[in-house]
Amino acid sequence: MDDNDLFVAEAASTLAMAVISSWTVSYGAQRALTTRAQLRASGETVDPINESSAMLLPVISSGTLLVLYFLFTYIQNFLVLYMCVASFGATSLVLYEPLRGLQQGLQQRLRLPRALEACLCDVRGAGTAASLIAASVVATWLLTSHWLALDVLGVSVTISVIALVRLPSLKVPLSLALITKESPSH
Repeated sequence: MDDNDLFVAEAASTLAMAVISSWTVSYGAQRALTTRAQLRASGETVDPINESSAMLLPVISSGTLLVLYFLFTYIQNFLVLYMCVASFGATSLVLYEPLRGLQQGLQQRLRLPRALEACLCDVRGAGTAASLIAASVVATWLLTSHWLALDVLGVSVTISVIALVRLPSLKVPLSLALITKESPSH
């Protein structure tokens, strides 16, 4: 493999990473807006994260990582189980809305007999399909440790966090991203 091939492979992987991360953030933001609209329609109130709570997030996360580093040999089985459950829930949550939309689209386009329509177009159908797909992705990750399954689970968890964490404005995430301010050099 020559230098040109390495450059092309590096450029392609950088582009793929940028596209996947941009899609993940935009889809997560779309889900967050959808969730917010559904909560407003149902009359539920959810308190958003304020700036001081957001500032504690990196401190708490760092402490958690430090504890996990020292205790990993003792709790690794628990962590794998926890990641399986969390990944299953996140992947099911991410897949439900697209599968529900597909289900409704098929219901409108196809003229199905009433008995078949009652079975296929029930709300539980999309949830069951999302759960089966999520379980198969988690099982694939557990059994093969394939990088694609891990990436799917990572993207699903990221989308779920973006959708479920209520950020009132851009000030909070920017303060999370810019916790340390560089002092100007003299």
